[in-house]
Amino acid sequence: MRRFHTKVLLGLLAAAIAAGCTRDGYVAPNIYHEIPSVRQLMSLRRVVLIELKDETGQPRVAEDLTAALAQALQERGLFRVDVIDRHSPRLEGLVVDKLEPFTIGELAKMARQLNCDGVLIGRIRQFQPFPRMQMSVLLRLIDLRDGQLAWGVDEKWNSSDAVVEKRIKWYFRTQLRTGYGPATWELITRSPMQFCRFVAYEMAGTLPIGHGRLAAGPSPRR
Repeated sequence: MRRFHTKVLLGLLAAAIAAGCTRDGYVAPNIYHEIPSVRQLMSLRRVVLIELKDETGQPRVAEDLTAALAQALQERGLFRVDVIDRHSPRLEGLVVDKLEPFTIGELAKMARQLNCDGVLIGRIRQFQPFPRMQMSVLLRLIDLRDGQLAWGVDEKWNSSDAVVEKRIKWYFRTQLRTGYGPATWELITRSPMQFCRFVAYEMAGTLPIGHGRLAAGPSPRR
């Protein structure tokens, strides 16, 4: 998955130029992601986000990133997002953690049992807390109608990287404008919850904007 789809890359470059990607200290993120078909992605209406799998021994971080990602995705306004806890009885009998393609039977069962047309599954592969906050995440949005990948992200964030640090500073200044008192951008590199929100913001930023197609926020965790 560590490649850009050509059309997506060209679109991102054009958008970055149009928006002025270096304005106010902003550094456009070079996040590895894939959107094979924008049309297919835009056709999704209801996506179930299954709580991300923790592979680091830090289940609270997985919970925080799941919540932050749900909110960030909903703010894109592309599709409705419902969150399901990994221990929810709604997942009983479903195969959700495999990396290989799902079978037709597995897709049909998920669509029927979760009542959605897309399922977002992922895992936190690496997490390291302060003083060198790092996180590695793999995400896959599967279209349950045909089993195709609608969106994918495979990326690592390292707060000690100079480029990532610049993006964190920009995010703090523009997205966390009030309510943090005397705190500085370093709050994000010290707080796992705030770092999760930053990572979720950047992942969701690889998606197109739905231009107000949806008004409701993410549903409560089930």
